Amino acid sequence: MLRLIVDIGLLFMLLFRTGNAMQSGKQKLVRSFEKYDKLLAPDGPDGEALNVTHDIDLKRIISLDNQVLVLDTFISMTWRDGQLVWDPAEYDGLEMIRLPSERVWQPDIMLENNANQFHGLHSGDINMVITYDGFVFYAPPVKIHSYCKVNYAKLKQGNVVTCKLTFLSWTYGGDVINLLSNNDAITTSDFDTHFNPQWQYVTSNVERDVKYYACCVEPYIKLKYVIKLRYVGN
Repeated sequence: MLRLIVDIGLLFMLLFRTGNAMQSGKQKLVRSFEKYDKLLAPDGPDGEALNVTHDIDLKRIISLDNQVLVLDTFISMTWRDGQLVWDPAEYDGLEMIRLPSERVWQPDIMLENNANQFHGLHSGDINMVITYDGFVFYAPPVKIHSYCKVNYAKLKQGNVVTCKLTFLSWTYGGDVINLLSNNDAITTSDFDTHFNPQWQYVTSNVERDVKYYACCVEPYIKLKYVIKLRYVGN
């Protein structure tokens, strides 16, 4: 019994020291970010455009009324910020940290066919997950309001309606932000199929549109999420 008590005591001491070490590493790392400038857009590899991945995880269909589609989603984005790289060996082996999104630069990705007040993907103090190699993972909950043309006078049960959600950088061309998608469709693994009895999700796909204009040498990139919904009725 005495040996068991000693072993348990040693285990708690080890856990306590490990926890203190990790906390110490985290504190040192946070202090090292005091000179971080969130006004500076990160550079891409070898001076090229910064790769920003953008994907939608659909949670539920709220409504499709008055030519406006409302969806509950998580929008996930990733990019690499060279200002946020560190050596884990210098911070007690710490390989990941979470920081409030307000403290970190983020791309100004907007919904072009927005039908409501939309302030980008800035979601207050929702954390970003940052790994030691500078990669930033951000997945805020976003309620999307998007224009979608529907002929309600001719809408019948079983009809399929097509809507588009078009996202782009509001101020950066493709020479600064290279907007990409990891998936070829909207993710629906956690979709609530029973939330809306009037509309059923059918399918979706992602289109990447790159255009050049006479005014400018840089390309302009849009991601278009094409979503098909079936009208089931009341």
